[in-house]
Amino acid sequence: MAACSTGAGPGSAPAGQVLLRDGRSVAIRAAESSDLPDLRRFLAGLSLQAKRFRFFSGGVDPARIAGAIGATGPDRFGLVALDREGRIVAHALCIELGAGRAEIAVEVADDLHGQGLGTILLERLAQEAERRGVRRLVAEVLPENREMLEVFHDGFDAHVTFHEGVDRVEFPVAAWRLAAWRFPLPPSEPRPADRGKGDANRR
Repeated sequence: MAACSTGAGPGSAPAGQVLLRDGRSVAIRAAESSDLPDLRRFLAGLSLQAKRFRFFSGGVDPARIAGAIGATGPDRFGLVALDREGRIVAHALCIELGAGRAEIAVEVADDLHGQGLGTILLERLAQEAERRGVRRLVAEVLPENREMLEVFHDGFDAHVTFHEGVDRVEFPVAAWRLAAWRFPLPPSEPRPADRGKGDANRR
């Protein structure tokens, strides 16, 4: 799976409103099976480059991919971000691999790149993964996807290795605290009890 558990069902992951760098607000909640139609629309609206970065191909079938990444089960959970009209503008997924490891992936609407939403979603995936007993998170990223690689490196101090044309990213699940400290939410927004303080902008 390009660029990413156990137990609890929909609704267990952290949720709520967050402010992005440009002042826009999105709501983040656990993904549900009823999100599939809107998830198809979201994926169909991504640019060819965004589709290639996320799925390693620009010619993906949104209906097929939405069914695959939107599926629920005991070994996976997802998050969606919704705009003020209730439309999906980002999706994140975590799939348990066994032995305390899980693979994560995230895709954000093209017009929201650079607003910090990817970092926020990765933090919340990691928080929930940690709660479920996962110890390390991994992802696969195309080397030319510099923005995503910078999110992993700058926010989570991820270790990156190149293998067969793909950058393999890995970091401890507890690194979400590091990202929270480096890229804090605006003071008016709710934050986890462990969240630290800092002054950097989120990606």
